[in-house]
Amino acid sequence: MSALVHHLPLGWTARLALLRLAAHWRSLLTIIVGVLLAAIIGANAPLYSAAVAQLGMVQRIEQQPADKTNIAATFAAAGQDSNLDLLWTSLDNTVRTNIHDQFDANWSGWVNQTAAWGETASMFAVRDGSDLHNTKLRVAYYDGWTDRVTIIAGALPVDSSDDTLQAAMLVGTATTLGIHVGDVITLDQRGWKTSIPVKTRITALVTPTDPSSTYWMTPSPLRADANGENNLLTTRASFLRVAQNFVPQTQTRLGWRILFDPSQLPYSTSQMPLST
Repeated sequence: MSALVHHLPLGWTARLALLRLAAHWRSLLTIIVGVLLAAIIGANAPLYSAAVAQLGMVQRIEQQPADKTNIAATFAAAGQDSNLDLLWTSLDNTVRTNIHDQFDANWSGWVNQTAAWGETASMFAVRDGSDLHNTKLRVAYYDGWTDRVTIIAGALPVDSSDDTLQAAMLVGTATTLGIHVGDVITLDQRGWKTSIPVKTRITALVTPTDPSSTYWMTPSPLRADANGENNLLTTRASFLRVAQNFVPQTQTRLGWRILFDPSQLPYSTSQMPLST
């Protein structure tokens, strides 16, 4: 048999090999595809691991209270001691520069929003000559608040040409107090000789469009505290006018809410400790 094979033409041997290959092409194709898939999966294993780590850490952070995974900074000043507008602007520039240097330069996109805000001290609320029971109101402004609320009734406040403050109130608070759009109340900061009552018209009843947004993290810009203290939201200029001219001796709080987007932080390459 061996001698017979040696006497066969070389071309016949090649044809025999091709015929055997053709007969088993499915098996060979399966082996080739399997080898290629194994190589691809092996090469991309680090990418899969990184994706799982990213998803896991994002979910872990999103399950935590928003006030524990974002930053809130506060500063207090009295209008009689400084120009609150200039002070706030200067501090705001410093805060945003530091945020850029500390976060944006290393983790671009991680800081989703930096919202400056301000609140006066709480004041008694007076309607028709009588105090609203167990109620005090703060005049407040938060960057971007008008884009994050749904108007239930009325229209957003604007800077008034007279001494009447225009403000928006949380609809739940208004319902509890029996307040409607167009109602006028007086905010009275008692106990300070320099304080002037603030005539305030409620122009809008609002509610957060997305209450789950980190923008509304504790303490919420539209919070209604258990002790009866609530926020009235207005324009930046109106807030500063009240804080500077109507309650100049009380401490006005100026602050920043630095809100992060955890999906933008590359956990797989981060050198920061991830344990809590």
